[in-house]
Amino acid sequence: MKRIWILALVVVALIWSVGIAYAQTGTAPEQTPVKPATPEIKPEMQPAPQTTAPQTAPPPDVSAKPEMSPGVAPIVAKAKKAPPQEAEATDKKIRESVKTVEKEAATGEPMVASRLAAEFGVPAQSLITEKTTYQSGWGELMIAHTIFANANNAVTLDQLFEMRRNGLGWGQIGHGLDLKMAEVASAVKAESRVATGLSKADGKPAKISSATAKAETKVGAGAATKDGGVATDVGLGGTVKGEAGK
Repeated sequence: MKRIWILALVVVALIWSVGIAYAQTGTAPEQTPVKPATPEIKPEMQPAPQTTAPQTAPPPDVSAKPEMSPGVAPIVAKAKKAPPQEAEATDKKIRESVKTVEKEAATGEPMVASRLAAEFGVPAQSLITEKTTYQSGWGELMIAHTIFANANNAVTLDQLFEMRRNGLGWGQIGHGLDLKMAEVASAVKAESRVATGLSKADGKPAKISSATAKAETKVGAGAATKDGGVATDVGLGGTVKGEAGK
């Protein structure tokens, strides 16, 4: 019983102390103030730096034909006037010779180079270099040297292949260089025999005649005139009659 009274007094004392504290402050026990939430400010996004791609030239048009150099313009103009049927017949014969040479080169390229070198008087290595430079076959290179040997310095190998790249046939090119197209085909065939070993190289490329060569004329000489006149020499083997003392 005594313990109960003691507990009751303790409870009463606690309630009384709390009441006094409340009365003195007039407020409830302090609470930690809550700060208002501050909106998160994100840094402004900067645009990514633009990189300028290096400008490159457009790819070359492989279908376009290269421009002609001024030196070949007269040759090309004449080449385009070649009789079409004759030019085609010439190219057909030439293609047959080219096939023969390429077939031989497929089994013995160094030998073909050696034979053509002896025929055209150039080092074999030079021919091999030209073949690479002009991106041609041995047959085409053989034709170019055959025509070049008969062109009387009117054209270079570079110009010959330049005209080929622009679509001219070898018959047309021969015509443009004032060469007989039929003889162009014959000369190429003769050189193809050298390239394949059927004929021996003699260092003298096959000859091609000029298409406009003037016929040789004989001039008359020593013909006596009537009446003791002195003979007069004229072209085509004729004589002119003269009279003495006139």
